[in-house]
Amino acid sequence: MTLFDGNSRLLVGRRALQRWITENYDLIINSVGSLKRKQKLGELLDHLKRSVFPLLEYDAEAMRDLLNVLEHEAHKPVGEKELRTSARAVVNTMVVPIRVAVAFESHRDETLLQAMDRATRNIHQPDRASTKWKLGASSLELRDETVAKLLHTDHRLNEADALYLGPRFRDVSHMSEVGYDPSNRAAAVVAFVNGTGEVPRRVRALFKEAVGVDFANSPRRRADVIVAVVAEGLENAHDEAREGFETTLRDFFGTKKFGEVQTTPEMTQRSADDLLKAAEAEIAVREFQATESPTNRELAIRGAIALAAVGTLRRQFGTRAGSVLRPAALVEKMMSEPFGRQLLAEGIKAWQQNGQVRWYDPASRQPGRRVSPNGEYSAEDDYLHDDDLFALYPISPDAVPVNTGPKTPFQLLDHVRRLLEGPGGMRAALEDLASLPEMTREGLDPEVAKKVLDPLDEARGLLGTLVMVHRRRAQARERERSNAEGNLDMDEEE
Repeated sequence: MTLFDGNSRLLVGRRALQRWITENYDLIINSVGSLKRKQKLGELLDHLKRSVFPLLEYDAEAMRDLLNVLEHEAHKPVGEKELRTSARAVVNTMVVPIRVAVAFESHRDETLLQAMDRATRNIHQPDRASTKWKLGASSLELRDETVAKLLHTDHRLNEADALYLGPRFRDVSHMSEVGYDPSNRAAAVVAFVNGTGEVPRRVRALFKEAVGVDFANSPRRRADVIVAVVAEGLENAHDEAREGFETTLRDFFGTKKFGEVQTTPEMTQRSADDLLKAAEAEIAVREFQATESPTNRELAIRGAIALAAVGTLRRQFGTRAGSVLRPAALVEKMMSEPFGRQLLAEGIKAWQQNGQVRWYDPASRQPGRRVSPNGEYSAEDDYLHDDDLFALYPISPDAVPVNTGPKTPFQLLDHVRRLLEGPGGMRAALEDLASLPEMTREGLDPEVAKKVLDPLDEARGLLGTLVMVHRRRAQARERERSNAEGNLDMDEEE
C-alpha cells in the first residue's frame, strides 16, 4: 500500500510534462530512427497530452524512448527564464513525497533492509554507483519486457514460468515442495536465452525488436542478459563479489565455446550427483569426447555458474596476456577429466547449500586443510579459493609464445600468427581489454586506439607489399614461360 501526502505535485508534474511535450513534440519524435518506433512514440505522446500518466505496460519501448529524451534534455544547461518550462522542470516536479507501508516475508535470516535491497534489485545501495549497474539494470528491464510479452501477448509462458524467470522467482519456490534452487533457475535462464527451442528463438527475436541488436549472432549481448538475471539469485553478495561474478560469467558466456546457441545443450533440472553420473556414463558408453558430450556440457555450464557464485571461479588478469587461463579455457580443462567434473558437481551442491567448495591440495588433488604461511588456522583455509583453482590447473609453460629467432619464412609467419592468435597473443590481449568493466561502460578513446591501429596498418601494408612482390614475380615467370614457348614455335616454323 502506498499513501501520497496532500500536496498534489503529480498534478503539477502532469501539467509541466504536457507543456514540455507540446513545445518539443518534433524533437522527441525525431529522437528515434525507425518509422515503427516513431509511430509508437507518437501514440504515447498523444496519450500523455490528453490523459493521465500511463502505466508502464502501455508501451515499454516507447516509454523508454521518451525517458531517454527527457533525461538527455534535463542535463542541458538552461537560463533562469527557461527553467520553469524546460525538461528539468518536469523532472523536478516528479519528486513526490510519499509514505509507504511495507510487508515482507524474510528468506533465511533476511532483515528488512536486505529485503528492500533485494526488492529494488540492488540498484539503490549507496555504495553502488548507478553507472556500474546500468548494464545489469537495462538487461533486467529487457528481460521484464520480454517475459511480459510472452505471457500476455504471445501466450507462450504460463504464470509460474513467468514468475520463475522474472524478479519474483521466489514466489514460485514458496508454492513448490522442493523450494528455491539457484542452480536449477540458472539452468532455466540459460535455456531461456540460449536454447534452441521455439520459445528461446522468440525471446531472441523480442530482444532484437526492443534494442535493435541481433541477439541471435551476439554471444556477448546474450551473456549480459543471462548474467544479470542469474545474479538476482545471489545471496547476500557484496559489491566486490557481485562484480567478480558478473565479470567472470560475461567472459565465460561471451565465448563461442559456451555462449553459442548451437553449442548450448538441453538444460535439465537434475541434481548435481545425477548430472555427474549421467555425464560419466555418456562419455564411457557412447565414447563421446568429453567436451562434446551434451550432458557433460550441461554439467560444465551449471558448474561454472555455481563456482562463480561461491567465489571459486574468477576472471583473473595476468601481468601479460596468456599468463593465466580464461574461465572458459579453465572449465574446458575441468570437464575433460574426472577430477574436474567432480569439482563442477561439488560447486553446484555448494551453491545450492549456500556453502563453499572444500580445499584440495594442488599436488595430490586430495581434500585437506591448507597450511597458512604463519602457521595459524582460519576457517577460510578449508575452502577452495580462486587462486587454488588456478593452482590445480596451471597454464603450461610453453603456452606463451617465445621468440626463439626462427629463420625460415614458414617459421617467421607461424611465429607472427601465434603472436596474433595464440595463447598470450594480441587477440587474447584485446579480449582482456574488451572484458574490463570500464571498457563495457565507456568504450575506447579513438586517439588511444590509434596508437595500436597505426602499427597494425603498417604491418598489414608490409605483408601486402610482400604479397604484391610475389604476384609480380609470378607474372614475370609466366611472361618468360610464354615468351620461351613463342620462340620455340617460331624456331619450329623456320
